[in-house]
Amino acid sequence: MLRPEELPEGAQIILDALTRSLRDVLGLEGEAAEQAAYEALRLVLEDCGGEYLYIPKDIRLAAHSRDVQIWRDFNGRNQRELARAYGITPQYVYRIIAAQRAQETRSRQGVLALD
Repeated sequence: MLRPEELPEGAQIILDALTRSLRDVLGLEGEAAEQAAYEALRLVLEDCGGEYLYIPKDIRLAAHSRDVQIWRDFNGRNQRELARAYGITPQYVYRIIAAQRAQETRSRQGVLALD
């Protein structure tokens, strides 16, 4: 295992976050948390290494979770109720529903290759 001072800064930030999460969420201690975090980091670097990787701020993750929940709560007639419940405008609820519907359609239908 590489020592933390040998890792690039971005990798070190990810490793620290993974280690904290494993300790806080799973209760892993000491070397076990560090080893599991390092293994997870190794897999991320193996899959994404050399690529440009955009990591959104937490607000984008929260907004995505909210949008998914709005889609789940949507019954076809409750846009105004959802807008009040989530503190957004009815027009924004319509945009969220349209985007979620399009994403679901893409995931179900796939893409035709027209070469």
